[in-house]
Amino acid sequence: MATVTTRSPGLDGLRSSDLPWTDIRKFGADHTGVNNCKAAFAAAFAVGGRIYVPPGDYKMLDVAYFSAPIFLELAPTARILSSGAAFTDTFVFGAYAAIAGISIRGGQFIDTAAAPGAFRIGAGSSNVEIEGVYCTGFSSAAACIYATSVNGLRVRRNRFLSSYAAMTAFGACVDVSFRE
Repeated sequence: MATVTTRSPGLDGLRSSDLPWTDIRKFGADHTGVNNCKAAFAAAFAVGGRIYVPPGDYKMLDVAYFSAPIFLELAPTARILSSGAAFTDTFVFGAYAAIAGISIRGGQFIDTAAAPGAFRIGAGSSNVEIEGVYCTGFSSAAACIYATSVNGLRVRRNRFLSSYAAMTAFGACVDVSFRE
């Protein structure tokens, strides 16, 4: 597995480099784009820590809900193919309880079935970073990154290609930093 380095603070002041990496394929993720990887992501996120997604295509046929702090690092050529039902986000963090510490870095998020967004960050969550992500194909009236009532949201160096012009939606967030 490739060595990946992250530098920013994360879970309750820990540096992400303090946690061991776990390859998503250890949880049964199929990197060929043939099989649904929702169960693998759910299992990996239940364990928490730092999850690495190596190059390949990872199909998501349904929404995956997560409620634990997580560092998700995707190789630049790792592609999450969202092909679930319309009006279903790909990853939902903190849907039922706020999460303190979410970091999503790199990779490509490609919608093939009119999903409203790649990430939805739940109310009350804090210390959220989304960096170096490429989103394309999200064409509904929602956003690739949707966050509401988040404290400490950092969105950096992301690329959005979509027929829907506003690829981010931040409602009632505090301490937001958005840089391209």
